[in-house]
Amino acid sequence: MQLKFTSLLFVCLFPLFLSAQVADSVLAEQEVIMAKWANSVMTDSLEKTRIASNGQLVKKMEEVLSLEGSFEYVFDSLPTISFQYPADSTFRMVTWQLYVDINEYQYFGFIQTNDSQPKLFKLNDKSEAIQDLAYDVLTPDNWYGAVYYKIKSFETPQGTKHLLFGFDGYRLFNKRKIVEILSFENGQPIFGSSLFSPADISRTDLHKNRLMMEYSAEASTTFNYNEELGMIVKDHLIPLRTSAQIKGETYVPDGSYEGYKLEGELWVYKEKLFHQVSETAPRPSPILDKRNDKDRKFGKSEDFKRRKDR
Repeated sequence: MQLKFTSLLFVCLFPLFLSAQVADSVLAEQEVIMAKWANSVMTDSLEKTRIASNGQLVKKMEEVLSLEGSFEYVFDSLPTISFQYPADSTFRMVTWQLYVDINEYQYFGFIQTNDSQPKLFKLNDKSEAIQDLAYDVLTPDNWYGAVYYKIKSFETPQGTKHLLFGFDGYRLFNKRKIVEILSFENGQPIFGSSLFSPADISRTDLHKNRLMMEYSAEASTTFNYNEELGMIVKDHLIPLRTSAQIKGETYVPDGSYEGYKLEGELWVYKEKLFHQVSETAPRPSPILDKRNDKDRKFGKSEDFKRRKDR
């Protein structure tokens, strides 16, 4: 009886196993194609070639992420594209940048959900059209473009929300890092939630939807979630006298650190995290602080890492 049951189970599961193997093979073939375009986007010296390759990459990525079983696939051959997951792997953020010229970067990406009926949302970079970055609520159609390097989930009375940490190449002399909150309302992604307190916590009218740090391209900065401290940690910046090449102020770290700690559902500003000034922040590895740091690999959820040669 046991042998019959085992045989029946094998007969039932073998088609599923075979289907998964076929899906992996198809995805692997598509990954090879995308890897060529992704490499061209990041390394080709001609602007028109980078733009053309990126157009092909966007189309192919949308096609591939729409395939059944693609969420579980790990794209190890695409190191210049960031695949970021929350702890529960209910979705992933797929983002990358296109260097247009010294003062222009464009960003591209998708949100891929891991529901019973998976959804794919294309992100359209409308950074230049956003009027109030700190307070605007955004959607995938008018997204502030960035390469995300970390996701940290937290609970609120309205449900789970997610801190997104992103990098924006911005301009030749100045770079940006942002932290914003992603939530899903009726299955639709919303960027921005007024849960960041100002320095004066009594000013509830000034609660921000996202945080932004703009700093000198020559500086290495931290703006990340620190697991040991249980809070967002960032460099405190001070203005730097600029050269004739740079119009306006630029900012650099002064060796002290500030941050935000979750109190209830609000991320409350903390002015000074340490009594001493330090040259080394309690930081994770720096992310894309320098434009030539193009080959950094981005993290993927351990839950979805698997061998591709099985």
